[in-house]
Amino acid sequence: MNFGCMKRTILALVAMSLLVVLIPTQAEAQQVRTRSDQPALVRPVPTKPTNDAPADASAGRIRQPIYIGLGDSFASGEGNNTGNYDPATDTATNTCHRSNDSYSSIIGGPTSWFLGMEFVACSGAKIENIDTLGQNGEPRQLDIFTTAANTSAPRIITMSIGGNDAQFVPTLSACAGATDCHLDPAVTGPVDAAIAAMRVQLEQLYTSILTQPENADTFSALVVVGYPHLFGSGTCPTSPLDLNVLFSPAERVWMDSRADALNAEILAAVNNVASTGLRVHYANMVPVFDGHEACGVDVTADPTTQWINALDLAEFEHSFHPNEYGHAEMATTINKVITAEVLRYV
Repeated sequence: MNFGCMKRTILALVAMSLLVVLIPTQAEAQQVRTRSDQPALVRPVPTKPTNDAPADASAGRIRQPIYIGLGDSFASGEGNNTGNYDPATDTATNTCHRSNDSYSSIIGGPTSWFLGMEFVACSGAKIENIDTLGQNGEPRQLDIFTTAANTSAPRIITMSIGGNDAQFVPTLSACAGATDCHLDPAVTGPVDAAIAAMRVQLEQLYTSILTQPENADTFSALVVVGYPHLFGSGTCPTSPLDLNVLFSPAERVWMDSRADALNAEILAAVNNVASTGLRVHYANMVPVFDGHEACGVDVTADPTTQWINALDLAEFEHSFHPNEYGHAEMATTINKVITAEVLRYV
């Protein structure tokens, strides 16, 4: 199959219909925004551990912790229902898009066992936005450690970061073009270089988080969340109108391999920092999403089985992000890591 020719044909059709797609009627816009055609999402409620109450310090126990959610769009919940964003993060000047359906909100929300939650993950965040630069009018994310409502309580922190530093968004855009991106050094070179340089940056970030004075003076643990495959190994596209046809099978395999490469650097950084005695752990999302990626299933049979959004021109920012179903599964997996790897020390 000549994917270059197919891409040019489809891109031409997309260009002619772009205004129709991007400027729906008021009724259509409301239907897209609420996604009322999707089945209701049932969130998992974390099991409440037995050690949540203050305990005798001599027994090695900690007081009930607070939860802090850091990171990028995979943590903020960019791919979820737009109607469930915190309104303050869905404005012309703030597009952090913190979702009430994100894994962070599920883990630390009102039904959780945590004493409280601080949620500052922001769509588009890079490593520098965690520890150096503010974003969307907000301060750097590490500032939450000094401004949290409860600064003396132990804390359990989760974070997804690195995808934007690896240039995944512009790379996906390039791969949707007329040329097979995995054969173009102008595309592959910057991605590979960024991933290769990331281990040192991540080690410095993890260490910085856990040695902040507010964290060093109390029990603190960091769970680093890896990235799932975006495409998967299923048949794609699932219909003639599926825009995933813009990505050839070889391109999809290459993009998923870049997620593997990034995850390998994240895991290596976690292990290196953990070897120094700091409490940092890794939550692997690749097996969790296996068979549920953008090309992993035929969503016409059951929309709830697709946990990564496919390319969507109407809501472009949602493309290739976990949806509500994906975030529910991520929350379940992260809670298992917290229970097995963090709470065994307390």
